[in-house]
Amino acid sequence: EGPYGFFSTFLNSPSASGESYARRLYARLGPEAEDPVREFLGKALSHQKDNAPSLLRFVTACQNDQSDIKRQMENAGDAVRVMTVHASKGLEAPLVILPDTTQKPHSTQSARILSGEDETLFFSASAKEDPAPCRHIRETITQKEMQEHVRLLYVAMTRAQDRLVICGAKMGNGEGTVHAQSWYAHVERAFSDLDVEPFETKTGLGARRYGPAPIAEKRDAQPQEKNITLPDWASAPLTDATPQLRTTAPSRWLDKSDEDDEQPGFSPLGEHNARRFRRGTLIHTLLQTLPQTAPAQRKTAAKRFLRAQSDLQEAQREEIIKAVFSVLDNPEFGFLFGPDSRAELPLAGQASTLPPDLVINGQIDRIVVREKDIFIVDYKTNRPAPKRPQDVSQRYLGQMAAYRALAHDLWPGRTITCALLWTETPDLMILADSLLDQALA
Repeated sequence: EGPYGFFSTFLNSPSASGESYARRLYARLGPEAEDPVREFLGKALSHQKDNAPSLLRFVTACQNDQSDIKRQMENAGDAVRVMTVHASKGLEAPLVILPDTTQKPHSTQSARILSGEDETLFFSASAKEDPAPCRHIRETITQKEMQEHVRLLYVAMTRAQDRLVICGAKMGNGEGTVHAQSWYAHVERAFSDLDVEPFETKTGLGARRYGPAPIAEKRDAQPQEKNITLPDWASAPLTDATPQLRTTAPSRWLDKSDEDDEQPGFSPLGEHNARRFRRGTLIHTLLQTLPQTAPAQRKTAAKRFLRAQSDLQEAQREEIIKAVFSVLDNPEFGFLFGPDSRAELPLAGQASTLPPDLVINGQIDRIVVREKDIFIVDYKTNRPAPKRPQDVSQRYLGQMAAYRALAHDLWPGRTITCALLWTETPDLMILADSLLDQALA
């Protein structure tokens, strides 16, 4: 047998405890051992492909190998990683802390030798005495450094999956200061319109928390090992009678014969329809994001967002704001955007009232979970609103029926109400249970 076959067979063989020897190795040495073992097996496979397979020759090559292995950091497990922003690219973690955010951006303003666009070198004793060419070069360098400074802040902030903590100490003597172009100052300005809870830190800087405070997890001081007896089905082999599961989107779980039954949409290429298409997308985005902002700040945030859309005219911006707030400010719809609501909620699984081989995998645009009832809303953008619920596409009815079936199993005993929000009108259309029952049938 070649080196790869020999070592991989050994590592994957069950030991006396039932675990593979690889698992025993990782349990003893820690998860850090996984990278060198993987690299070792990779070398064995390369040796087997490039040379006549010889266990002795491979072991000799490994003994004489002085190369280093750079650990992969995709999954930190139950550990804390301390790293630079550059090293964190491509990684994510549930909690990310930026501890040093109050200093001024890195600058090369003190450089005496400057390089122009054509790589011509200029000398200037100090920035205060710069001639015009050197002053222009320094301004260009400063602009690029500031762009890189902000880009790195973006990289650092987007590493967080669930929670981001930004902190830092004031710089200088006495009370100290926070540099106006520091990361802390950028974040403070950007988050000024959000509904945040201030709290004090030991560094003297006011911190802000967006969303509810985290709840401390209670852990036993010494967790007790439990003897778990596996059920019989865990070790039983699969039989030919085991149903093959099929995963599908909520709007496509019906038979293929029904898949063409969809509400006609506006063509983005037709006259005025491109603007209508764009309008619906922006309304959808605002209805998704504005409820996260304090009610008093919502219009300001909406106007700022629409001003950034350079393809819109002022009249179009006003019309979109009017349409969005006709929903947000409507007392009949207000509960949809209250503290019990949530946007873009992934929902997946099987339901007792759906076919047993069916796994639904979808995402609810808006859901309200209360003590006695659940309200599910799906936005329909770029579609004309039908006049009656009976005229709604069977595909949409099937989609909402699938959501209702999953919600019934998740929250048994609660009343489930489903509705479609047509952003073209806008209009909130309640779907009767009889319509959804008919779609299921």
